Amino acid sequence: MLNVMLPTRVENWPDRKNGWLYETKYDGFRCRLEWNEDEVRLISRNGLLLNDRFPEITAYCKNCRKPPIPVVLDGELSILLSNYTSDFSQCQKRGRMRSKTSVTEHAALFPAVFLAFDLLILKGRDMTGLPFIKRKASLQTFLSGLGCPLEPEKERSETSPLQMIPVWKSPDKLWNQVQSYNGEGIVAKKEYSKWMPGRTMEWQKIKNYKSVHVLITGEKKNGYFKIGVESNDMLKPYGSFSHGLSSEERDILKKVIRKNSKHRNGEYDLAAPLCCEVKCLGTTGKELREPRFSKFLPHEDPSDYTVKRLNYELEPLPPHVNITKPEKLLFPKAGITKRDYIYYLQKMAPFILSWLYNRPLTVIRFPDGIEEESFYQKNAPPSLPSFVETRMWEGHHTILVNNIETLLWLGNQGAIEFHIPPEKADGDIEELFLDLDPPDRKLFPYAVRAALDVKEILNKWQLYSFVKTSGRKGLQIYIPVSKGSITYEEGNVILSFLASALVELNPAERTVERLKKKRNDRLYIDFLQHGKGKTIIAPYSLRAVPQGLAAYPVQWSDVDNTLDPAMFTLDYALSESRVKPLRIRGEDRNTNSSHLRILIHELAKQKT
Repeated sequence: MLNVMLPTRVENWPDRKNGWLYETKYDGFRCRLEWNEDEVRLISRNGLLLNDRFPEITAYCKNCRKPPIPVVLDGELSILLSNYTSDFSQCQKRGRMRSKTSVTEHAALFPAVFLAFDLLILKGRDMTGLPFIKRKASLQTFLSGLGCPLEPEKERSETSPLQMIPVWKSPDKLWNQVQSYNGEGIVAKKEYSKWMPGRTMEWQKIKNYKSVHVLITGEKKNGYFKIGVESNDMLKPYGSFSHGLSSEERDILKKVIRKNSKHRNGEYDLAAPLCCEVKCLGTTGKELREPRFSKFLPHEDPSDYTVKRLNYELEPLPPHVNITKPEKLLFPKAGITKRDYIYYLQKMAPFILSWLYNRPLTVIRFPDGIEEESFYQKNAPPSLPSFVETRMWEGHHTILVNNIETLLWLGNQGAIEFHIPPEKADGDIEELFLDLDPPDRKLFPYAVRAALDVKEILNKWQLYSFVKTSGRKGLQIYIPVSKGSITYEEGNVILSFLASALVELNPAERTVERLKKKRNDRLYIDFLQHGKGKTIIAPYSLRAVPQGLAAYPVQWSDVDNTLDPAMFTLDYALSESRVKPLRIRGEDRNTNSSHLRILIHELAKQKT
């Protein structure tokens, strides 16, 4: 068991006059990184060696330019969902793995980072006797010298898995960010606190508790009170609680439960559940995390305590985002309200934002739902909230969706479809794409067969690719490239050659004819949509179709006769999104760019 300095949980901020600094609290494995001439070791709080579970971090350190070692860093092993939140469930899943193959596959989808917040030893010198503010400054100098990010950056998790947790002088702005991204909380640290083992008031943690409404359904053998919510006319359990009750409240609750319950196997089950409010940090999926009793609500209707209501309370809106007319039906036939849609955007934000970040945006807005009038919006409106960023692009004053507030603000305005170009706002192309568009959904197998032919050709060219549904009736294939490596003209040389090859393989089913009346029920292979100023539906964006379908990335192994674009509903995306996120490795981009340069050269030679 390692000696570590631990913060004490408090309910309110410490006195700001006494010199405090503030850090984001991440939910992962508390860890010490020990780095010397011979090895790098990741040691957990329980004294376990974690090198084989998180090899991407030790490998990165070994490939760094020679640091001033020996050095010992204190920090958190995390898997970032955003720059302010981490995914403890995936971190925990990795920690249980024993197979090297499983660890490698998991790291490709969920790269871990070591978030350093303290420096204990530098060049063999013990730093623990120095004030925290000086240790932090030395940590920043050390990591800066290695070229590491000086604040958590989710998008650099793969390329820079050693990052720093910075300090904020005021908690207010930091707390706003933590709440916006539904983070774990913050830690307050005295500027001049020296490092000491054990729990201390020199460091204090304030957790981001959410107030939720649940039903007390009985009492367990251990004295904890069972809780749940209504789900399809049945009670769905969500764990149990014990903390937060006064002695009087506990005694009253026990009497009520035992008087009105069935006693079975040492437990009590209430015939009529009791309404109450608890505070919690979130959910593991099956139960609430750290639930604490808040108050009884005896006059409320238990039938109002549903899974949907609980989900929305677990994902509160950011402080500066409001929803107007939350019950408005955006997808009437699917019964999807604006509040349902906003919840989708919140839960999918880690995936959607990675694609929208710094991309000029075109949206299709449906202010009154998809069955009413709609319009394209490329230009930002004159009046914008302060958190919205904009950029001039192709003659348009476009919106950049660089934070969750902007994403939800657009959602509230009825922006259903998010269309983006294959380039960032700086003009550098990040992928080539090909759109496989069958005449109707019944002929979706045409798109499947064409996609598999594309995959076979790209494999021969040694190119990495991924595929997604269009959200309507077709498939779209992406070839990622490194920034600035391919021009639009060069990309179109590749794509037009690929399209021609596909038509040649099956001319009865495929065409590159742009006029619909001349396609004769053939699959349209659209390579011209990949062009300057043009856009394509963003991954994970919903489409304005009655079922509320998403443009959803799929595994190549799933592209077969059983694939059906109608399966990728809002509910499916919410249930499956964390299983296989779309993540493109930098090495795949670089390899693609190198092979494409050779291919472009060969095609140019053939043409001449």
